[in-house]
Amino acid sequence: MSSRVRKLSARALAIWSCALPLLAASLAPHARAQDEPASSPKRRIEFQVERTREVANDLVTASLRVTHDDADPARLAGRVNGDMTWALDLAKKQAGVEVESGAYYTNPIREKERITGWTASQELTLSTHDTPSLTRLVAQLQERLQLTSLQFSVSPERRRSVEDELIAEALTAYGKRADLIQRELGASSHELVYLSVNTSGGNPPVPIRFGERERGYVSMSAERPEPALEPGSSALSVAVSATIELH
Repeated sequence: MSSRVRKLSARALAIWSCALPLLAASLAPHARAQDEPASSPKRRIEFQVERTREVANDLVTASLRVTHDDADPARLAGRVNGDMTWALDLAKKQAGVEVESGAYYTNPIREKERITGWTASQELTLSTHDTPSLTRLVAQLQERLQLTSLQFSVSPERRRSVEDELIAEALTAYGKRADLIQRELGASSHELVYLSVNTSGGNPPVPIRFGERERGYVSMSAERPEPALEPGSSALSVAVSATIELH
């Protein structure tokens, strides 16, 4: 064998000596992947748990509106502003009642495509935890304003507190349900892939069953007995949706 051939053989051997460890390292993960079970959506389970609680409504909100018609826009604004100022002064004297005035609206009154006057209105919103105080205040305010709606609901602070408790209960229920699914399907373990927490619960308006209806509003005379109102309750719910993977 010539010296040139011997040199080429030695060089090729050196190259293969360096390449073989790299090739073995690159093939090792593939070999392990074939030995281990691949992750598959077929091994994933989706389910949902929910916890619901009836919560007593502790907040009452009343909406009242002052509305006037007049041919003179300036005089009309003065009448609406005067009644609203009177209502705000009266409402702010009632302890424990949150008072908020709404936007001012003006619309034309037309007769045969001709503007003959204007109608203007403004809303007043009252909120409190004290229902008897609110009914007394509304009775006084209806000397000049009209009651348009009355709604009982769960206050934001009470809602947050109950929802936190329900979330904790729902997450505990999720853990028990996941363990049950794993056990019944003969898996050795499970892994959480996805989880979401959703809250819900409505506060439907309570029907007003007192007074007379005039021009689409509810009228409650101050001379009438104060209405007997039942706050009722609202259902608050927390739903936990989860996806787990069985191993």
